Parts: sequence; structure tokens; C-alpha cells
Amino acid sequence: MCVSEEIDPPLNMCVSEEIDPPLNMCVTEEIDPPLLVVRTQHISCRETNLKCRQCLVETAEMGQDDARIGAFDGEIICETPNNLLNKFEGTLTWKGKRYSLDNDKVVLRGCVLRNTQWCYGVVIFAGKDTKLMQNSGKTKFKRTSIDRLLNFIIIGIVFFLLSMCLFCMIACGIWETITGRYFQVYLPWDTLVPSEPLGGATVIALLVFFSYAIVLNTVVPISLYVSVEVIRFAQSFLINWDEKMYYEKSGTAAKARTTTLNEELGQIEYIFSDKTGTLTQNIMTFNKCSIAARCYGDIIDETTNDVIEVTEAARVCTSIHNTPQRCTPCCGALPVGRTQEELLAGPGTPTRQHSSHTPHLDFSNNPNYEPEFRFYDSTLLQAVRKCDEDVHSFFRLLALCHTVMPEDKNGKLEYQAQSPDEAALVSAARNFGFVFKERSPNSITIEVMGQREVYELLCILDFNNVRKRMSVILRRNGQLRLYCKGADNKFAGEGLRTLCLAIRDLDEVFFNNWKHRHQEAAVSMENRDEKLDAIYEEIETDMTLLGKTTLGTPNMRVAGVVNTWLALNPGLLGATAIEDKLQDGVPQAIANLAMADIKMWVLTGDKQETAINIGYSCQLLTDEMVDIFIVDAHTFDEVELQLIKLRESIRSVAKQQSAPTAVSIVTFSESEYQRGCNVEESENVAGFAVVINGHSLVHALHPQLEKLFLEVSCQSAHIGVGISGQEGMQAVLASDYSIAQFRFLERLLLVHGRWSYYRMCKFLRYFFYKNFAFTLCHFWFAFWCGFSAQTVFDPMFISVYNLFYTSLPVLGLGIFDQDVSDRYSLMYPQLYTPGHSNLLFNKKEFLRSALHGFFTSCVLFLIPYGTYKDGVSPKGYVLSDHMLLGSVVATILVIVVTAQIALDTSYWTVFNHFMVWGSVVWYFVLQYSYNYIIGGRYVGSLSMAMQEATFWFTTVITVIVLMIPVLAWRFYFVDVRPTLSDRVRLKQRLAQLRSRQSQDVLRTPSARRTRRSIRSGYAFAHQEGFGRLITSGKIMRKLPRPNGDFFFPPFNHSGPSSTFTSHLPAGSFDDTSDI
Repeated sequence: MCVSEEIDPPLNMCVSEEIDPPLNMCVTEEIDPPLLVVRTQHISCRETNLKCRQCLVETAEMGQDDARIGAFDGEIICETPNNLLNKFEGTLTWKGKRYSLDNDKVVLRGCVLRNTQWCYGVVIFAGKDTKLMQNSGKTKFKRTSIDRLLNFIIIGIVFFLLSMCLFCMIACGIWETITGRYFQVYLPWDTLVPSEPLGGATVIALLVFFSYAIVLNTVVPISLYVSVEVIRFAQSFLINWDEKMYYEKSGTAAKARTTTLNEELGQIEYIFSDKTGTLTQNIMTFNKCSIAARCYGDIIDETTNDVIEVTEAARVCTSIHNTPQRCTPCCGALPVGRTQEELLAGPGTPTRQHSSHTPHLDFSNNPNYEPEFRFYDSTLLQAVRKCDEDVHSFFRLLALCHTVMPEDKNGKLEYQAQSPDEAALVSAARNFGFVFKERSPNSITIEVMGQREVYELLCILDFNNVRKRMSVILRRNGQLRLYCKGADNKFAGEGLRTLCLAIRDLDEVFFNNWKHRHQEAAVSMENRDEKLDAIYEEIETDMTLLGKTTLGTPNMRVAGVVNTWLALNPGLLGATAIEDKLQDGVPQAIANLAMADIKMWVLTGDKQETAINIGYSCQLLTDEMVDIFIVDAHTFDEVELQLIKLRESIRSVAKQQSAPTAVSIVTFSESEYQRGCNVEESENVAGFAVVINGHSLVHALHPQLEKLFLEVSCQSAHIGVGISGQEGMQAVLASDYSIAQFRFLERLLLVHGRWSYYRMCKFLRYFFYKNFAFTLCHFWFAFWCGFSAQTVFDPMFISVYNLFYTSLPVLGLGIFDQDVSDRYSLMYPQLYTPGHSNLLFNKKEFLRSALHGFFTSCVLFLIPYGTYKDGVSPKGYVLSDHMLLGSVVATILVIVVTAQIALDTSYWTVFNHFMVWGSVVWYFVLQYSYNYIIGGRYVGSLSMAMQEATFWFTTVITVIVLMIPVLAWRFYFVDVRPTLSDRVRLKQRLAQLRSRQSQDVLRTPSARRTRRSIRSGYAFAHQEGFGRLITSGKIMRKLPRPNGDFFFPPFNHSGPSSTFTSHLPAGSFDDTSDI
């Protein structure tokens, strides 16, 4: 095995099948088949389709002669090392001739050979010069906003610690100067400090500074980072184990590939997404086509003349006349959709209905048909069988003009395509009887209605983003013809991926001259792409209308326009429409994300009209938007003017609204969390949308316009979420989180992301609170111990406080707590908005927690100290000593912080109960084990204190004093200034209460228990009853009523005819018609 860095170009190498070459090499020879196929999923995270590579015909003549290959003496001149994976420019000079080398002649590092046993090649780049290594960069270390805030807070806490130590040092010096010098008889002054009072006080104060740095060091939360990582690790498993994000079709579950960004999922403001394979299924289906001014693919109801749209699931039939008129985009662009088409068409336009019961066509007569292929318009199949010349030319072009590779797998013909669109078109031609069979470097073989046709391949004019066309030049029976297909917006109103098809007969002389110029441009080392585009445009000159004009609508309402086209372009055959369906739940997910104030940008290569209509279909654009701004300029100055106009329009509208709004590709409103709006109603607040094309984006990202563009758009992305779909797993492997479908992103952010952020913020607030409450007890004790750095607690208690006594409850809070359930989190996406502004944990919340801990420590120390100072027990002995006081304060501290976390916990589980109440029991167990079994210094102190009523009185008073302000504060805010979370939580609890009451009512036995007849299963008498007598009113009379109503308790009745009245709470039954 060789290392890439040890290979020196040029060098002939042989690479075998399924081997990843460690370098970039130019292919010079391959074994049959003559076309080399490579898999590029390791170097392209969004592409898993196979790519075709082939050697030059001239080098292929060397065959399998190792001696000739070893003596190969060609000279390769190529570009310098770069990171462009889809571009290579070079020339081969061999035997006095120059040959063009492009990307099709090169196998890159990271590719894997598929359909050939081996191939020879010349090494071009190796080691760090390969394109794969040129694209590799340093791994970006990602930190959450909470991590950055914590780092700042920890620095502040360190300065706070130093300030406390400095204060204690100064106070100690003063105390030693005034009082401490009288203790010379009891302390070894001679060996430790100078004998003079001032010098001795100074030395002791300096020593006390470092002593208090050790005593008070627990205020710096060293264990915080360990607890944070444990919580994140556990939260990652909750994401992995969520069955509601499990995709059954592929057996793929959500996976957290990192444990450091969970809470960042609850603070997402912008989503950058690709369209194909992310929002869509990336499964292309041949949906419709237009041939010779006639459209195929729609199913027309013969009785109503309505267009029936086939859907996967049964839906209510709807008419497009009921769709509201969409807003008109600015800058001259118009939304293309069914609504406007019908308005232009006028009355009598067929409406569109939905049906899921329409049978698809039967292609079983075709031996090469694909069972999974679906098409519903029988008129196209009938035209094929009637040998319609235009239809046959149409499908013949689909079978010939492409770069698809056929592959025989177990006797079954399969296609491998660089683009799923090409695969769909070739597959459609195959099912209609035009089967693409074989390909070689110089020929293409198809089978037309069972007849074999072989075409000589002269040239392939490959597709690029400038021309937006792809052509092939073929010869058969002496006839030279160019087949071309190019982008068009024929079905843009339906959001379909479209191509126009055309043919052109060529003259031999013209083609030979053109071929010569093409060869010169192909071997050029300067501006090769531009020269080739000019050459391609020359031969496609009569087809330049492709990609620039419109063929019409599927219902043949513009047949006159198409006829005009055909008059101008006799070679124009028609157009195809490929559908890439949206994934299930995408519109609902995007709508909910928009309500959560998350802005979304989608990248798509579709035309502007297609992109706008796709935006409407997936709820990226809505009819309630104030405006849609189009940025479509082609120059720097024009883009700047459009961005300025966009910004001013937004500001003018924002001034008219009650709160400022922002701009994005989707609508969003001000924070519902802060407004506290009624959760029973869903308001549609108008927003904006921005659509920008590729030409304008290049100028918008210019350094001079970048700030202006970001002002009206977004910031950079931070978290990567990969979707494991048709593109393979490379995107997933490079992501932080992976899901199987886009709709799971809604749950990942609105449920797990929000929960993680909520839990982490509550955990941090409590952690700082308990640390300050614990540590500052030493500070208060310093005023009564002469600032001698004496601790108030047992050293063992100080060591295990964060580890044994308070770690489990706070971990349970950070892992399991939730304010509202997942159902309500999705029902009210506005709950997500606090994360955008860091409302749940910020500097203000930290100061509030620190002050709360400060107050708690003060009360914790002063009340027990005041109780036990100079206290005497009923038996006459003194209660106050240092060890007893320390044990009492420590016990109350554990009880108080446990009570506090019990109040902080909103969602109780078995684990929470075990962790919270178990920690209190665990404290007493450890205290007993340490003091009596191990023999601690404080042995007997706690047990002696617990024998006196003073201890229990002090504990109750201290807990009440500390908990009442917390409860009053929370009741005030929940009742007077409730947040949206408080409102939703209240609604959730009321719903749970009603559910339990309903279940109790259903479980309540009937008060009327009659003996069932043995002979009958129904409850009516076998003889005629007293119905007539009762209805006659002869036996009815009113009884005298006392002051109050009679009340007969249930189940206390004398017989079947007794009645009773039952008093039930209001709202116990939703339906009281029959109890």
C-alpha cells in the first residue's frame, strides 16, 4: 500500500474496482466496458449518482499491453492545483498531436471505481495537491452562546472571589491590629509573625488572603462544566430515542452526532436549506409533457371538463377558484400559479379536482417496462401506438440526448445517471417503448418499439449553468442531426422542473468546420470554458429561445403561442415536466417554524417563477404576506439600489405596525412570548419575503454590499442538520444532527431544542444559586471568627456537597424537566421565541440567582446563629459550639436547596422523585456513616442537635422565611404578568384535569341497577306498561316542597321506580344530554 505523499507525478498507476485512488489521475486505459463509472459520494456530500469517465480513443489503442503502457511518453500540461471538483483543464501532447483533457478524463481522489475491474492512469496530483485535500480545511470548533456567556460569568466570579478575599484580608488586618494582638499568649507569634503588632497584623492578613481563596473557592463552579456535559450527553440520548422522529420506511432514527450544541437548537433564528432532497423527496417522476402544441399528463373529466389531479391520499375535492389571490411581488416579478392563470384565461377555465383512485396506465405489453413507473394520461400512449411522428421524435430525443449509463444487473436493465432528472426522462422513454440499451465512446444504441437503432456519437455538448442546455450530435444512415434539450418555464406555474426539446439537421461541411474550431477551443489552456460556450452557441443558434420563452400552460390554453413558436423554430418538439414531490409534512413544518420566529432561506436552482410557486406550495411564501421583494438585477449598482429600496420599504411598513418586524424568505411576527397574547387564538401577522437570483447574489455578497444584504436577510449558520435521503450519508456524517425527513426538523427544534435550552437555563440558574448559598455562609461566619479563615462546615461536607448532596437533583432537573409537553410545544410554536433573545439565562438572570443565593446564605447562617448563640438547653448545658452550629447550618442548607429545586421542577418523573427526596435521605445516611462508622470530627453534633426542639423550630422557621418570598414572587408573576409558557402550562393542566374527571365519570358504576331478565337481553318489560296512564296526567300531582330542594343521595333508593338527584361539579361532563 502506498501513501499519497510518497507518489511523485507523473507516474503510471493501475487502480482496481471498488478501490479509492489516493491521488488525482488521468485515465489512459480501462478494461471493458469502455466507459469508466465512478462513485463520488466521498467528495460530494449532496451527490451519490455515478459519474462517467473515459479515456482518449488514441490512448485506448494501447490495449492491455503492459509494455506499451509502461513506455507511454505523452506530455500533460494542466492547471495548477485547486479545489474545483467539477472543472479540470489540460492538454495531452503525444506523437505530435494535442488532445483535450477535461473533467471526464480524470479520476479524483475520493472516487470509487464501479463497473470496471481496473484502469490505468497517469498521476497528475498527489498528496496535498489533490482536489480533495485542497477542499479540506480546519475543523471549526463550535460553541453555544451559553458557553460563551458562561466563560464571561466565570471570569466575573473569579474577580468576585478575589474581591471577597481582599475584603477579608483588610478586615483581618484591622481585627488583628485592634483585638488579635491580645492573644499573643495563646498563639505562637514568635515563629509565625513579627512581634510588633502592625507587622504581625500585615503578615497574618496576607496569609488570610490565600486562606480565604481556598475556603471560598467553591463559589467558582468547577463542577459546573462536568454537570453540563453530563446533561448534554443525556439529552442527546433523548433525541436518539425519540420514536416520533423515527422514519419507518428507511428504518432511520434521529441521531445527535454531537453533545455540545443541544441547547443551541433552542435558539435557532435562521435556517439555510437546500431544496432538492431536503424539502423534496429527490425522486423525479415524469409528470407531464407538451408535444407539438398538445399537452399530455392531465386527466380531464369528460362530464365536467375539470382537470383531475392525482394525489397519493384521498382528499376533499377543491376548486382553485376558492384559492385567495396572492400578493404581487415587487420589482416587476409576478407570482406564477393557478390562480393568476385562471384569471387571465377568464371564465370557463377547467377547475382542478383531486383524486386518489385514478388507475395508472398499463405498460406490461412492453418487455422493458418498469413496474414502478406511473403515468395516467392514456392519450399519450395511444399516440405512441399510432406512430405519431412528433411523439416518436420526442421520445427518441429523450432516449438519445443524455449522459446516462446502462447497467445490466442480474439480467435486468438499470440506469445510472449523473442527474435524477435525466434518469426520469430516459425511464419515461423506456416505458413508452424507446429503450436506451448501450453506450460506447462512439455510439449510442436504442430500441424503438422492438427495433434496434444504432447512432454514431460525434460530439456531446454538455450542460452548464450559463447555456442551460445539453446537446448531442449523432449520425445515422448518413443523416447528421443535433438533439438538444434546455431549461424552460413551461410548467413553472406548477413548480415543475422543465426542459424544452428540439432537433436540428446539420450539413456535413458546416459540421466539419465547426468540429475543427471545437477542437481548437477544447485544447486551449486559457478561457477554455468561455471559448467552448461560444462554439456551442454557434451550432445551437437556432435554438436560443430555449430557456428564454414560455410554451404555455398544461391545459392547452395557449396553443396559439406554441404554434407561433413552432413556426419560428421548426425543430422544436415540445417540453417535459418532471415532478420532485415535497416530503410529507414539509408545508406544516415550515409554517410552524415561521410562527416560532425562525427565518428560512432555501437554495434552489429553479427558475424564478418556479421557485416562487414552490415557495407557495411549501408555505415558504403565504398569501398573507405584505409583499414579496425580488432582487434580480445583473449589475453591482442595480443590486445596491434594489437592496436600499427593499430596506426602506421594510422600515416604512414596520413603523406602521405595533412592533418592529424583520425580513426573511418566510413570514414572522414579533415575540408572542413577550406580548403574552391569548393562546386560544392564532393571529396571522403580515410579513415579508425576499427572492434573490444567482446573478444578484454574487453582487449582494460583495464586501461593499454584504453589510446591507445581511441587514435585510440573515447571519451565518452555526448548526448543521443532515437529512439522510437519496443523496447518501455524506451530508449526515458532516452534520451535527441527522434526521430522516425534513418534517422532523420541526420536532427537533420546537421540542428537543426548546426543552434542552429551557432545561439548561433552569439548571444554570439553580446551580449558581446553590453555590452562592453554600459558599457565602463562610463569608458571614468570618465576621464572628475574627476573619481567621475558619470554615463553618465540616471539611468533609465541603468536599462532598456538590458531589453527593446536590448533584443528582440538579441533574434530574437538567435532563427531565419540561414546562409544557411536546404536544403543546408544537401546538404553540411561539413558545420557542425566548431563546432568540436569551431570555431564560443571561447576565440579568445570573445576577438574580446570585442575589438569591446571597440572601439565602445570609438567612441560613444568621437565624441558626441567633438561635444557638448563648442558648441553654432545658437540662442546663450550653447549646452553642462550633461543630453543632456547623452541623445545623449544613442540614438546613441541604433541606432548603432541596425544597428550592422541588419548587423549580415543573415536570415530575420517577427519577426526579428519587433524585430529589433521595438526596435528603442520602445526606443523613452519609452523615451517620461518616461520623459514627468512620469517626469524623463532628461525631454526635447533628444527633445531639436533633434531640432538641430548638433544632426543629430553627429548621422550620428558616425554610419558611426562605421559601415564602420565592412563592410570593412566582404567584405574583404567574397571576399578574404571566408569560405565554405560564398560560400554556395552565391550559395543559386544565386539560389534564378534565381528562381525569372524564375518566372518573366513565369508571363510576351506574346508580340504576336492575335485575336483568334471563330470557331477554334488553331492558323493557314483557307486558304493557303504564305509559298511557302516565301521559294522561291523571295520577300526576305536585308534592308540597319545603324551603330547600329534596336531596336523595345516589344509590339509596327503595326500588326501580325511585329517583335521585346528583350534584356534580360544573364542567364535569362535556355532554349532559344522557347520563
